[in-house]
Order: sequence, then structure tokens, then C-alpha cells
Amino acid sequence: MKLIFWNCQGLGNPLTIQQLKTMCKTANPDMVILVETKNKLDKTLTLTKPLKFQKHFVIEPQGNSGGMALFWNLDIQVQIHHYDTYFVAMSLIDQFDVCFDLSFVFVGDFNDVLDQTDKIGGLPFDPNQHVIFQTFIFNMNMHSLSYLGSDYTWSNRRAHPYLIQERIDRVFASPDWLQRHIHAQVQHLDVIGSDHCALLFTTDTTIPQPKGMFHFDKHWLNHPQLHQIIEEAWKFNSTGSPIQLEQQLYEARKQEDEFWRQKSRQIWLQQGDQNTKYFHASTMQRRRKNTILGLNDSHGNWITQPHMIQQLILEHFKDQFTSTIQSTQTQVSNPVPNRVNFDMNLALCRPVSIQEISNATFSINPSKALGSDGFTSLFYQNFWYLIQNDIVLSIQNFFQGGHILTSLNHTIIALIPKIPKPLIVSDFRPISLCSVFYKIISKIITSRLQNIVPVLTSQNQNAFTKGRSISDNVLLAHELIHYLKTRPSGNTHFMALKLDISKAYDRLEWPYIHSSLTAWGFHPSLLTGS
Repeated sequence: MKLIFWNCQGLGNPLTIQQLKTMCKTANPDMVILVETKNKLDKTLTLTKPLKFQKHFVIEPQGNSGGMALFWNLDIQVQIHHYDTYFVAMSLIDQFDVCFDLSFVFVGDFNDVLDQTDKIGGLPFDPNQHVIFQTFIFNMNMHSLSYLGSDYTWSNRRAHPYLIQERIDRVFASPDWLQRHIHAQVQHLDVIGSDHCALLFTTDTTIPQPKGMFHFDKHWLNHPQLHQIIEEAWKFNSTGSPIQLEQQLYEARKQEDEFWRQKSRQIWLQQGDQNTKYFHASTMQRRRKNTILGLNDSHGNWITQPHMIQQLILEHFKDQFTSTIQSTQTQVSNPVPNRVNFDMNLALCRPVSIQEISNATFSINPSKALGSDGFTSLFYQNFWYLIQNDIVLSIQNFFQGGHILTSLNHTIIALIPKIPKPLIVSDFRPISLCSVFYKIISKIITSRLQNIVPVLTSQNQNAFTKGRSISDNVLLAHELIHYLKTRPSGNTHFMALKLDISKAYDRLEWPYIHSSLTAWGFHPSLLTGS
């Protein structure tokens, strides 16, 4: 269900009426709630037809202030319980027979702020002046819904430094309601026709549920039968060949999954509803935070349909990670000193020992995110006595031939917000969740490179270098700007350029990497597959 709430500051302004019609046409809400209508019943009801609503409820203003109007269509049933000059208490049932009177939602202009982040400009925030509002929210155990759009819903519309903006229009909901509407969202619309922006409140946004993925849970280690299950699954049809590794992982995963599917039912029957309400609420809150409910496309259009959001994200990263250079551009144009000598290459190309593989395995944080196969390093570390031979053989084969099983090379791409309220795809930073097998190989290569990186790294390189900090560049930039400002004038002039290479760390061309590493002097056997 979609609902628009708006403190319209009177319905006598043609711009206000036009904005109201535009919002209804664009959002197609099931209900519209207007406050501060400042118009009599007959004037307010003239909006019913142009807004295409069939039902209404109107509270007339007191003199030249106040007044409320509710419009809704036939898809929802509205029951008015109480009302006064400034509020209406009602219950709703939508077209899917979902009743909203078992829990509650507060939508309105509260004319108050909760904390200093809800206000900018004017007098400083004084907590003592907002105790009543804060106590009311606390006693009612209400939670403010997160929002998209501008941070403030009201403005005094004055120029700086007299501009004041506040977030006083909100949507609050009870925990029970939030548990049943995990994808509810609020959008702050444009401020047109009033000094308040309208709130577009969507109670349920359809989000396709991804297929459940297996993941190894650390709590499983507490059960004595788990080791027996893993041993039986791992030894099933095992020939010691690295080709069997993928099948063994699959069998272990399948048997663990079946065991814990049955075990979870036993735990539920024994423990009942203990703590489930708390953990369910925590899970729902995290799920709401991690769900992408909408994004702006390249034309500024707000996209909310899940399949269109997926396509928007896919096209963005396809464009970002698609090569755009010609084959003739992959060569290193400037001379690169050949710094990797024979002894360095010999150390890098030496056979991988069992001890190296073991050290790499146990150096991985067991709580790190799992990869596409569902296993964490905790599984590898706890069952190393069982899987060691197969893992070692597979990794040694990789370093000899440069080949890896396809499934072990798969990664999960996760999007991490760069800002609190991301609105476009570039507001997210993609990270790759690799399999533990992949991480072990990377650890071994990284460990070997650590001894020669100081030889290769320029003294001007600060970022991503051990013992150096990118913040050193900030200090250097500050000193340079200070010098430019304070140096005496003369015939010699200086200028500072800030270069922002947007894709410097987003993508690198494989042919160019290969050409660069070759120029450094790395042995060709180290560059297989690049």
C-alpha cells in the first residue's frame, strides 16, 4: 500500500494543487492525507474527482488554520476510530486482507525534532526543549523509519545565513508492525507548493527472495556428530585426486545441510519461542538496512522495480569492467626498470611446500565472510587433519599448471554503501567474497611477494603500502597549499592540480598488467593466465 502525507499549508495556492496532482499521478497512492488544508468542506471535496479517489474524510479548519483531508480508493477499507482537530486514529485493511490495527504506525508533522542531526541553522539544539517528544517516542516504543531523499522535511525558505531546515515530518512504527513489513520505506519528495515536503510511505515493497545458500555455521562445531558426518562425506568415493575436491566439498555440504535441517526442527520443538522475537527483530532490522529499495538511473529517474534495479546495477558494472582499449595500447610506454632479478624469480617460482599451505590456511581469519561454496576458513582449520592431503595436492597442481577448479574460482559480489543513504549505483563499492581455497593461494603469493615489494615500490607511493599511510598525502597537500599562499610574489608562478582518476582502483586492464609485470622482470611462468 502507498500513502502520501503532506502538510500542504493550504489548498488555495494553484501551485499546491498542481503539485498534489503530479504526486498522485506519479506515485499512484492508495491514500492521501493532507494537513493544514485551511479550506472548508466543499472546497476540499472538489479534489476527489481530479485525484481519482472514491472515498474521503474531512476535518474542517478552525478559522484560518488547521484542517485535515483523507482520500482513498476502493482497494482499502478504512475504519475511523477517533479524531480531533489535529489527529485521526484509524485502522486499514488493504486489498490482500492485511489488517493494520494489530500494531500501529504514526504518520504526521510532529513539529519537533529528536536530536541535533534533525536540524540545521537557527538556534543550537537544546535537548531540554525536546524531552516531551523524546519521552513520548520512548514510552510508545516506536521506531523512526529510514528515508530516501532530502535530510530535512521543512524549511523557512530564507537565504543563508538565516536558512533553517528541520526534519519534523516522520513515520514511526511499532516493532510488531516493522516485523511484518520489513521492506517498508519512506521517501521525501520535492518541496514544491509548501514549505514542507510530502512523504511517500510505502508499506510493502516487493523484493524477490534469493535462493537459500548453504553456509557453514561455527555453532555446528559444538555438536559431536558433526565430525563423523564430515569424515563420512569427505571419504565418500575419495581417490585422492584433486579432481575429487569439488565433489567432496559438495557431498560434505549436502550432508551437513540435511543434518541441520532435521536438527533445527528438534531444537524448535524443545526450546519453542525462546528469544525468537528478539533475534527475529534484529534480523529484520539488518535485512531492511541491507536491502536496496530504489536507485536513480543516469537520467535521474527513481527506479524501484527489483528487476530494473538489478539491470541498472548490472549495466553499471558491465560498463565499468569492460575493456575499452585497443591491443596496441597495452604496452608500457615509459621504460620500467627491470628490478626482479634471478634470485627473486627463483624464490617466487620455488615449489609450494605443505608448511606454506598450512600457514596460509591458518592465517585466514575464521570469522571472515564466506565465499560462494559456503565454507569459511573455520571449516578448513577445524578439519585440516581430514582435508589436508586433498587441499595441498590441489594447490600444488595450481602452482604447477596455473589451473583451478571453476567452482572454487567463483566469487560473490557484495555492494557496500559508501555513504549512509546511497541513491545511485556509484554510491556503492563492490567487494569480492572469494572461496577459502582462493584465499589460500592469494596468501601464499602475497607472502612471497612481501620480500621484494620494497624494491618495486616507489618512495612516493603511500597508499596500500606497509609502513606508510595515505594520510601522509593529506599533510603533504596541506603544506603545498600553504606554500602557494604564503610564498612571496615574483616572476615564477606555480599552480596545483587535483587529479581524480575515478577508475584508478576500480579496474585494471589485464594485458597492461601482464606487460608491466614483464617489464619489471617477473618470470613468464608467474604470469600464466593473465
